[in-house]
Amino acid sequence: MSPNGQRLYVTTLGAYGPHGRLWVIDVARAESGATNTAVVRHVAAGCQPTRVVVSPDGRTVWVTALQSNALLAFSAANLESGPSNALKAAVRVGSEPVGLVLVDGGRVALVANSNRGLVAGTGSTRPQTVSVVSTVAALDHRSALLGAVRAGLFPRDITFDQATGQVLLANFDSESVEEFPEPAVP
Repeated sequence: MSPNGQRLYVTTLGAYGPHGRLWVIDVARAESGATNTAVVRHVAAGCQPTRVVVSPDGRTVWVTALQSNALLAFSAANLESGPSNALKAAVRVGSEPVGLVLVDGGRVALVANSNRGLVAGTGSTRPQTVSVVSTVAALDHRSALLGAVRAGLFPRDITFDQATGQVLLANFDSESVEEFPEPAVP
């Protein structure tokens, strides 16, 4: 959801290949029942996009693309006015990213890499990772991958508890929830 509550961003996983979509939905139209005009726009969003978060300022929409092994950044304004120029950055992360959360005021993205074996040559019974990405560097077209935090098997959903400063990570195959502090970023 955009910070002002006017737009909802949704992904369609799609079949394998470049069939995934990022949809922009007008919330007021959808709530009024005008479903045939609620979809403002849709754009290609890599191979099997899964999660969406919006930057705190509402200017950037971040998407994990599972089978693209990437974190994608879209300009919220361009999604509506110039969708062919909406993609602003693509950061290679770990294998088959799913979960996504922004921390440090939106300056850092934490990406849960599921590595669950959907792509040939992937999948593991070893612990996976959470990629730590500088969103500022990504949007400046600089090296953005800052490192990784070890995780359990198939890290799926990730969130940040502002009250405690802790990241909570649910690992599907490990049947566990991990807690770790918000990564310190220089």
